[in-house]
Amino acid sequence: MSTPGVSIHMLAYNHEPYIAEAIESIMMQRTSFPFELVIGEDRSKDRTRAIIQEYCDRYPGRIRLLPDAGKNLGMMGNMVRTFAACDGTYVAMCEGDDYWIDPYKLQKQFDFMEANPDCSLCFHAIEHRYPDASMNFVQQNYPCDTWVDLKTIILNDGAFIGTASIFFRGELGASLPDWVGGGVVGDYPLTIYLAMNGRVRFMKDVMSVYRRMSVGSWSTGWSWWRHKALTFGNNRMLIAANKDTEGRHFRLIATKMVQSNWGLFKAMLFAMARPAYRVLRPVKNG
Repeated sequence: MSTPGVSIHMLAYNHEPYIAEAIESIMMQRTSFPFELVIGEDRSKDRTRAIIQEYCDRYPGRIRLLPDAGKNLGMMGNMVRTFAACDGTYVAMCEGDDYWIDPYKLQKQFDFMEANPDCSLCFHAIEHRYPDASMNFVQQNYPCDTWVDLKTIILNDGAFIGTASIFFRGELGASLPDWVGGGVVGDYPLTIYLAMNGRVRFMKDVMSVYRRMSVGSWSTGWSWWRHKALTFGNNRMLIAANKDTEGRHFRLIATKMVQSNWGLFKAMLFAMARPAYRVLRPVKNG
């Protein structure tokens, strides 16, 4: 097909229970421009790849399943190679266990970006859905459409930007610096990089779902060790970003690193105070 107006970047790994809904939510999009779904499947141990292939056969020319890499690349390696395969004017994102709920999502974001050439990234409100539906909630960080600055993204770990809401300019995804792919999770360094290269817009419409507690997802649990790995990984990424940008954002990056490491220290104390940790239990004499 000719260069698509939008490439949809999707990562899939052991998403057998969810991948069909994710793909169908994209195929339902109503747009005035062509779009292509590009899927990086990372050698799943279930039927994820077979299901994707069935959809490729159903929608010829609209879904591109990347070749088997011959080994498991991991989340970040798979993310980088899938970005490299996206050649659309714009890139949208949707993980294989999330899905979109507004058939005009792509059109709304495309129209906004076309009208605002200084905007590098736009994202929108999302709904969090749990296996227990009574816990569902809408994450709407602002009451209306608004601009978001780099400081807000860095200091908040980019956590308020749902992956399935991200929409950005394709030329930026084609030239990602090494530090973007060097993080523990991909969204945070990606949104920092995009915010360094243009304005960022929040749209109040709820247009996608983040599936919480899905099998193998980042939201399945917390531990101090995972907190440590995330903090140290983000520290390395921020140091590399500071070097790459020649210190232009040094104070902001340093502030974030102090904040994160203090948070990790408090989390360590909390973990050690739990009964499972014997180190803080009183020692009985005799």
